Amino acid sequence: MEIIKIRDLSKKLKTILKRGDEAFDRGTYEYSNAMYRRVLLSEPNCYEVRDKLRESQTKSLATKKSFMNSMMAGIVATWHMSVTMQWMFHKGRDYEALDLAEKIFSMDPSSPVAGKCICLAAEECGEPYSAKTAMEIVYSFHPKSTAVKADLARFYGQAGEGVKCLQLYKEIAAQNPNSRKWQELLRDANALASMDRGGWTKAAKEGGDFRDLIKDKEQTALLEQQGRTALTEEGRQLLIDELLNEIEEQDSIDRRTKLSELYFESENFDEARIHAEKSIELSNVRDPNNIRLLRNIDIGELKHKIESLEREGVPIAEIQAVENQITDILLSTGEEILTKFPNTHDERFDYANLLIKLDRYDEALAHLQKLSQNPRYRIDAAQLIGNCFVIKELWELAEEQFQIVINESPTMTGIKKNALYEMGLIYENLKRWDDSHASFKEIYQVDIGYRDVKERIENSHRS
Repeated sequence: MEIIKIRDLSKKLKTILKRGDEAFDRGTYEYSNAMYRRVLLSEPNCYEVRDKLRESQTKSLATKKSFMNSMMAGIVATWHMSVTMQWMFHKGRDYEALDLAEKIFSMDPSSPVAGKCICLAAEECGEPYSAKTAMEIVYSFHPKSTAVKADLARFYGQAGEGVKCLQLYKEIAAQNPNSRKWQELLRDANALASMDRGGWTKAAKEGGDFRDLIKDKEQTALLEQQGRTALTEEGRQLLIDELLNEIEEQDSIDRRTKLSELYFESENFDEARIHAEKSIELSNVRDPNNIRLLRNIDIGELKHKIESLEREGVPIAEIQAVENQITDILLSTGEEILTKFPNTHDERFDYANLLIKLDRYDEALAHLQKLSQNPRYRIDAAQLIGNCFVIKELWELAEEQFQIVINESPTMTGIKKNALYEMGLIYENLKRWDDSHASFKEIYQVDIGYRDVKERIENSHRS
């Protein structure tokens, strides 16, 4: 989901935002918190409003800071994290859970437990910015807390702020010099900080000698982190050798997974599968990530086979048979993940798209309708639902879905232009000629080269 600017908000949301700003200026922070949250519930990626909310929450703390407020925030946060928010995640209402977490955080932004509540919801939504900005406030009140530092460092890392992430992990590792966990996190933070500064990625892409780059384990971790597709085969083998040596010292899920990925990139699918299966054995859990890992290996091997068959010039039926195997794998693993982990929204979206490609529209609709309840997927889901209804010639139902896309896209994005175009075609089928012309005209005014709108508009004027 793209970052939204205040200028791109709808008129209704700008009105609510103005109320929040006026309340903030008056010092009625509880009301300004509520207004900013209302805007963010509709546009969670408007970081400018998220920053306004953080400032308002901090200001409100100065007017009501007390031991009782802090204790109540902790109790409420603990309850909602373990009960209400888990139910919301299960129902796909992730952004409503984030709004609930913001409401709890507003009770006492200095509370580490309330901050944890934000972290939980933000991670489920894939919104590291929300967690990072909340934990910065908590950290300002608890600068010596290892748990708070660790949470803030983690979200600095997810937000791509490697230098800040490294600084906090350095402090934690210095306090826990014998902890393997913190030393490994420090190593990874070193890699991220190096990428943040930009030097290593540039050196690798300019063809520098990998043997000069790999000086120690921190540099090895850096190379692991920086887009391994740019590595030479020699550089990849050096990383493989390093991981094999580390596994001899101490086996771990993370090392096996990285080793599997490196072998996969080298197209050594047998070794990739061996280490992926070992990673699953060590974790003792078949979760979405390791299901996908094995799936990628199986599909990668089949795609490699297709390339070989194409070079050999075999009959198209043989190639189609292998492509069908890939489809079967995607279907079976998608079903497995969604059955065991129904809250994996990215998987559900990909699975629905696959069903559409296979002309299984009713099955796709069932998944897309679930996704439409999630603000993160609402517009994309509406677009695909509309496409399915068009194929089924359910014109009025398709119109409703494309109208959602149009109404909730403040700027003329590609998806909005597509929705307007589809609406134009729908109105043609319904013989609503003026509405059809209006839809095509709206696109014509901003993008004369979009599909055949130029011809449609000009022909309509001639007739």
